[in-house]
Amino acid sequence: MTRPNILLITTDEHNARALGYAGDPVIQTPNIDALAREGMVCHRAYTTQPLCTPARASVWTGQHVTTHGVRGNLYTGLKAGVRAGSVTFSKLLQRHGYETALIGKRHLAFEDEDDIGLDHQDLAESKFNFNPPGVVDDYRRWLACQGRSNEEITTWEREDLAEEYRKHYGAIRFPLEEQFYVDNYIGRQAVAYLRRERRKPFFLWVSFCSPHHPWDPPARFDDMYDPKEIPLPQRRPDELHRKPLRQLERLQNLGPGLPDTTSDPTLHVPPGEAHLKIPEGVQRKMIARYYGTVSLADERIGDIISALQQAGLWESTIVIFTSDHGDHLGEHHLWFKGVTMYECLVRVPFVLRLPAGRAAGAQCRELVSLFDLAPTFLEWAGVPDPGTFDGISLLPLLHEPDEPIHDELFLGDRAIVTKGWKYVRNPGDAAELYHLAEDPKEQVNLSGSPECAEVEATLRDRLSERFGPPP
Repeated sequence: MTRPNILLITTDEHNARALGYAGDPVIQTPNIDALAREGMVCHRAYTTQPLCTPARASVWTGQHVTTHGVRGNLYTGLKAGVRAGSVTFSKLLQRHGYETALIGKRHLAFEDEDDIGLDHQDLAESKFNFNPPGVVDDYRRWLACQGRSNEEITTWEREDLAEEYRKHYGAIRFPLEEQFYVDNYIGRQAVAYLRRERRKPFFLWVSFCSPHHPWDPPARFDDMYDPKEIPLPQRRPDELHRKPLRQLERLQNLGPGLPDTTSDPTLHVPPGEAHLKIPEGVQRKMIARYYGTVSLADERIGDIISALQQAGLWESTIVIFTSDHGDHLGEHHLWFKGVTMYECLVRVPFVLRLPAGRAAGAQCRELVSLFDLAPTFLEWAGVPDPGTFDGISLLPLLHEPDEPIHDELFLGDRAIVTKGWKYVRNPGDAAELYHLAEDPKEQVNLSGSPECAEVEATLRDRLSERFGPPP
């Protein structure tokens, strides 16, 4: 296909199992499931680091986090801006005749805004209003025009919602009418963009804010799932005893999904009772609300697909669906993100849908990374590779989905994953080794096991070769 339109759709903090096509028996995601049926599903797609800003920098630059240097989220004190002079795929597409746009969450600063290469930005920078310095949040500006304020949607700061917010660890019903929800704004703006007349092929990134916490679906989606019907993840009461100590400490100190300044550090439980930290009924309610935000985003994705079809663009547009990283979502008794390199956190949903049914129904189980998107976009558009990418184009997988393009992937500078194994080094804490082929839920830590010593040494050495010895 010559010069196709390219539509990238992302959710935020999306556990790859929380989709109908991925086998979840409860969640309703008919539009994403349809994309999966019509395209190729990559079951082993990984983020470069399970944190929003570094992962997004990898998408823009096609580089690993240790190459582009963005190591922390905005406002965390770590470097969170892409250095001036960096090559972004969008800038190259723009130079070669593409109209480029981003609608939704960017959550990434650029030392030189011109480097990003966007003709159009309509920003809705998350439920937390984390805007890059000097960048206007269009969603909050729209809210103000509607006579609404940021304070009304910032649920953790509202005194009238504080008890409910704490009780359900940040899972709460959105307090305003559905039309004011951030992902509904993003969906409407994406549809409006696609209805415009244009003379150029386009690249559009539609970046939803859900299901990132707080898990706050509007009323219709909050009522969609009965918590009693929500299955809890498979786990063992003593599972964290065999894992690094800080995982147990994370659970013991888990505040109710609140910012660090307001969380309660006194909510400890004995190690043997860590799995009882959150009552099962509360856990089911939390997951139900997480599912509600996913289903809302899925409905908006359906609107976007309809807009493409109505505009006559469906058969000239390539669609990619993925996320920046995952969420523990109760797996290993953990919640939200951070601390670990478990599959629920580092593996992301990933679907490629091409026109005319190309690769429809293909199931790829080879290693894929978010930094592979940039070289893939450029190859689709016929733009020369600039030679700055760590990633590899995914196009060969469309023809041979069982032919590997990566033998290994590095996750941040702490972990390495291969076809059958994962090794994680945790400075000052126990290392982790999982045989993913036999233990996909990563419940048995094999680090230190004599029968796995050779595998562990090999993976440990690969990490040291790439990043140096652990600090």
